[in-house]
Amino acid sequence: MTVDSDTLVIKRVRASFESSKVAHLDGLILNQIERAYSCDSPISMLRMSGASVDITETRTQGRHLCIELGGSTLRIGIVEFHSDSGDFKMVAGKRWDIDESLKLVNDEFFEDIVMKCIEDIDFKAAGELPHSVCITWSFPLDPKGRIITMGKGWTLDKQLETSPLHSVFKAAFDKHGVRVDVKRVVNDSISLMMFALTKGSNMALVLGTGVNMCLARDSTLYNVELGFFGSLEQPTEYDLLLDESVSVPTF
Repeated sequence: MTVDSDTLVIKRVRASFESSKVAHLDGLILNQIERAYSCDSPISMLRMSGASVDITETRTQGRHLCIELGGSTLRIGIVEFHSDSGDFKMVAGKRWDIDESLKLVNDEFFEDIVMKCIEDIDFKAAGELPHSVCITWSFPLDPKGRIITMGKGWTLDKQLETSPLHSVFKAAFDKHGVRVDVKRVVNDSISLMMFALTKGSNMALVLGTGVNMCLARDSTLYNVELGFFGSLEQPTEYDLLLDESVSVPTF
């Protein structure tokens, strides 16, 4: 069937975003942005201290275990860097979709990630796991690397609220007798922006389970956490349907 602008579905979507509603949403979003930039927001990451990194002087070399947790997926890969040429290649990698019923972040969750690294046949074929571990986390962190909030249908075990994320990961590896050095835990938009800078870009946009953006200004990267601006006063019918299907409505 050919779908064009005259179909009923398209008309309903357009009606949900009529100009009067969009103008009102503009004001709400602007207020949320101003609140975040004033550091009054409890989930703003702008209060975090910055660290300048000259990405043009990359000295990374050897193999690294890279772990990325998104809103709906887990990705693990072994990446090999060659500092002389600046080239890199994916030695092994795999992606897992995360069922809504498994979106509980507790000790067992991190141990399951470690077991995937140890037992998956693709990583076994690549040889010994790299000692260096880098982690991309698609949720806000405080200056000590602790999880501020989750969202996207996830629930955080209260026992982990005071634990730095890198320590939790290292403890999970230690429990299974795997010695690692967790080098970095960074937000996904930050990691994307760092790569984008090597391509001459000054903005990175993440479109996944959630939406996020990172901007570069001088030597500082700003993670704006677009997906955590809170609920809106005038949700569309599609927002309401989504709220009915998740354990934490409005997130």
